[in-house]
Amino acid sequence: MSSSVAEAYTQSEGAGDSVQFGSIAIDRVAYSVTVAGSPVALTARELNLLVYLSGRTGRLLTRQELVSEVWGPGYDGGSRTVDIHVSRLRRKLGQELPLVTLRRVGYRLDAPTTKANEGTYT
Repeated sequence: MSSSVAEAYTQSEGAGDSVQFGSIAIDRVAYSVTVAGSPVALTARELNLLVYLSGRTGRLLTRQELVSEVWGPGYDGGSRTVDIHVSRLRRKLGQELPLVTLRRVGYRLDAPTTKANEGTYT
């Protein structure tokens, strides 16, 4: 786990060890993701991105911030890599992932609106 992702994990601990959006469960302690109880195979980078986003629900994150924090300051590729990884997350996790694209800016993982239906923190 990169130091920036480790910091993101530490910052997200106050929000709980896991978060659930519908049938999607993100376990920040086990560093795993399930959909409807079945494990989902994510690459390390996809998982790091998802954990980072889930620790900052409701907040707009620019592509540049995501590259810096998830890929690290030494990454010399473009910010388009964020778009590719987000696309893969959406394909693997489905429509219950409340990840919003703000054109030409970045992404926001919407916080659960109610604990009873869409998402809960534990």
